[in-house]
Amino acid sequence: MIQEHHARSLHWDLRLERDGVLASWALPKGLPEAPDKNHLAVHTEDHPLEYLSFEGEIPQGEYGGGQMTVWDTGYYDIEKWSDREVKFVLHGSRASGSYVLFQTNDRNWMIHLHGPSVRTDPLPTSLKPMLATPGQLPADSTPWAFEIKWDGVRAILFVEGGRVRAQSRNDLDVTVAFPELAELGAFLGMTTCVLDGEIVALGEDGRPSFAGLQHRLHVANQREARKRAASHPVTFVAFDALYLHGRSLLEESYDERRAALESLHLAGDTFITTESFRAQEVVIGGWTEGRGERAGSLGALLLGIPADNALRYVGKVGTGFGESERHALLGSLRGLVQPTSPFATPLPRADAATAQFVRPDLVGEVAFGEWTTAGRLRHPTWRGLRPDKSPDEVTVEDAG
Repeated sequence: MIQEHHARSLHWDLRLERDGVLASWALPKGLPEAPDKNHLAVHTEDHPLEYLSFEGEIPQGEYGGGQMTVWDTGYYDIEKWSDREVKFVLHGSRASGSYVLFQTNDRNWMIHLHGPSVRTDPLPTSLKPMLATPGQLPADSTPWAFEIKWDGVRAILFVEGGRVRAQSRNDLDVTVAFPELAELGAFLGMTTCVLDGEIVALGEDGRPSFAGLQHRLHVANQREARKRAASHPVTFVAFDALYLHGRSLLEESYDERRAALESLHLAGDTFITTESFRAQEVVIGGWTEGRGERAGSLGALLLGIPADNALRYVGKVGTGFGESERHALLGSLRGLVQPTSPFATPLPRADAATAQFVRPDLVGEVAFGEWTTAGRLRHPTWRGLRPDKSPDEVTVEDAG
C-alpha cells in the first residue's frame, strides 16, 4: 500500500507486507514515471499490519505528525529481496509496474522503474506561454470560448512529485518569490503536469490588483518571500493544461486541453481554474421589467432555442447590456409584443410574474459557463443581436 503523508514535508510511504510486518520506504517525490530518472527512497522502520488501512491526523509533535491518507492499495510479486535490493511488481489501482529498490547509503535508497515508461512523452523542462494576439470573431457559427483577462504575471508551472517550479514568460525561475505555489503541489500530489496560468493579487473585492502584485516581484530570498506573502498574498489562476499524466497536450484541441485542466479540480485558497464561456445563439421570446432604478425598463431577456418545431425555454440574461443598448432593445421588442407565450412550456413562476412576450423573430448571442441539468444556461452574459441569423438557424452549441 501507498500512503500520502502531509507531514513536515509532503511524501509518500510505500509499504510492502513481509514476514508479518510492513517494510516501509518514504518517497519524497513519489514513484518514478520513467526508467531514466530514479527517485529517493528513505528506508524507515517496519510498521505493523494495522497500518494497511490507517488514515487520519497524526498529532503535531509526534513522529510523522500530519495528515495521512491511503493513496493506493493492491498486491505485489516479489522477484528479489535482499538486504540491499528489492525487486518487485506492483498491482494497484493507481500504481502498477516493475520497480527496484536499492540501497545507496545507510537509510538512503533509490527506487527505479524497471520497465516501460509510464510517460508517453517526456516531461518538458521549459515552455513558452501562448501570448494573446489581436483578432476578430468570425461571422459564422464557429464556437469560441471566452475567459476573464487577469491583470497579473504570466507563469508556466511544472509540477512533479508534489513540487512546483514556476517559470516566467522570460524563462526566469520565479518559484522562490511565490511560496504559495507549494500548496498547489501538495494538492496535486503525485500528479505530474504542466500548467499555464497567471499569478494575481486579488483585493478584498475579488478584483486583481497589479499594484498589489508589485510587492511580490523580484524577491530571491525565501524568508523575505514568506514575509511578503503574509501581507500581500497571491493566487495562481490556471487556464490551460500543457502536459498531464505522461502525455503532451500541446497538439490537442482547446476542448481537450480544457477538459484535462478541469479534471484536476483546482479550487483552493491559493489556486483556482479560470471560468471558460462558450457562445450560444438564442431566440428572444420576451423580457422582464427591471427593478429599482431600472423600473419600467428592460430587466432581462427571456431566451429560447428551437427544438421539435417549438421554442424551448433556456433561461434569461440580465447582464452585459450597455444603457444605450438596453433602451434600443426595449424599443425593438415593444414592436413585437404578443399576448401569449412563444415558449413550449410554462415559465418558472418568478420569471413569468413580470414577463412581456414577443414574436420570436430576433436572434441574439450570449456567452455562458455550461448547461445546467435542467437544460438552462448557467451564468449567461449578453453579447449582442445577430441580425444575420434567422430563428430557424439557431441550434445548441457544445458548452466545451
